[in-house]
Amino acid sequence: MAKLGSKKRPVIVRVRTQEKAKEILSICDEKGWQAIVGIEPDEVEDISDLKRLLNLAVSSRPRPAVGRNAPCPCGSGKRYKSCCLHGSPPAVKVQPLSPRFRFEAGSYGNPGAFLPSIACLEQWMPDQWRYHFVLVKLHAQLVPEAEAVSQAEQDLQMAFGHDQPPAAQRLAESLKAQGYIRVEGFKIVV
Repeated sequence: MAKLGSKKRPVIVRVRTQEKAKEILSICDEKGWQAIVGIEPDEVEDISDLKRLLNLAVSSRPRPAVGRNAPCPCGSGKRYKSCCLHGSPPAVKVQPLSPRFRFEAGSYGNPGAFLPSIACLEQWMPDQWRYHFVLVKLHAQLVPEAEAVSQAEQDLQMAFGHDQPPAAQRLAESLKAQGYIRVEGFKIVV
């Protein structure tokens, strides 16, 4: 099968507006990818091909040297070979407030409009986590996704401080003071 983004297999997306189409074409031109963009105002947007390519570009960065039998750097407690060796490394994790919850820095949005985000994950079964809530920093719209993730990592580190994990109330107040608000059902709650 031809490589996604090539002439034989272009990125195919459907958007609702001319502006979004220009934005996507700009990203594809910048990366050297071939694209077909359809503008259909009454249809649901589909940018899955572009997301797939962007995720491949992000995950193709060099990984730190970790031995197969060494503890996984993601903090799962598993050996590297049984955890992240064959998949992309997960987002940076910060020490949990309790063993049942953990926080991960990330990004929220679409190409050209990423916001820093922080996810709180809840362990609901051994080695299985689900989203408990997601926070976004509304007034920090950054274009490159890596910058949004980096900002979220810095904000999370600042909220946790340098010593021991803070109390839940202090953590919540710190993130709120930094401009984070909750996202529910993919809608930002103000």
